[in-house]
Amino acid sequence: MGVVWLAAYPRSGVTFLRHVIERVYNVPTYTCYRERPDKVGAFSNVQMWPDDCNEALPVHFVKTHTATHAAIDCPAIHLLRDGKDAYWSYANFRRDILGDPMPMARMLEELCSGRKTGMNWGAHALAWLGRPAVRMWFDDLIADPIGVVTTAVGQLNLPLEPNHCAQIDTFDVLQKKSSKFFRSGKTGQWKTGLEQGYVDLFDRNHAMAIKQVEALCRKYA
Repeated sequence: MGVVWLAAYPRSGVTFLRHVIERVYNVPTYTCYRERPDKVGAFSNVQMWPDDCNEALPVHFVKTHTATHAAIDCPAIHLLRDGKDAYWSYANFRRDILGDPMPMARMLEELCSGRKTGMNWGAHALAWLGRPAVRMWFDDLIADPIGVVTTAVGQLNLPLEPNHCAQIDTFDVLQKKSSKFFRSGKTGQWKTGLEQGYVDLFDRNHAMAIKQVEALCRKYA
């Protein structure tokens, strides 16, 4: 058995990615965090890695938001989303799903400045960009879930056969089931909530990561 990281900054689409993988390859996916089922959208049965892993399976897809996991030598799919969208979605998730009482203005300031412990989008992006991985873009995943996932998994040469006719719930369907968790599935939502001061703060404190992500976008364009 082998681990394949599903690496993404929080609120970057990894729950939807897991849903597609499970339907297309008929395998479970796992998380390395102890999570309440009502806090993780589509997954009513939260399976922990490594505790709940089926040892008979050749591959274990494991969700991680942790930057330091990039140093562990396992194959990885790295899912990328615009950091401003990820921050805006995460702030709303903290408020609407987790019930965080922190004022939204303070939360956005801590996120965009990169000061919130363990939640620096730029540091996360740089950690995973600094190692080999199959890159996947949030927009592409939403637009063509089965095509994007089968292409990515195919690049890893795993002993799995996809079902190209698998029935998956689109992002829109999942949103109807859990509108607070699956918010919009669209890029640019930060424009509705981030004032210019937050945008400037984000740009200043994440300049290196922004540059590398933009360069990667041009490479794959």
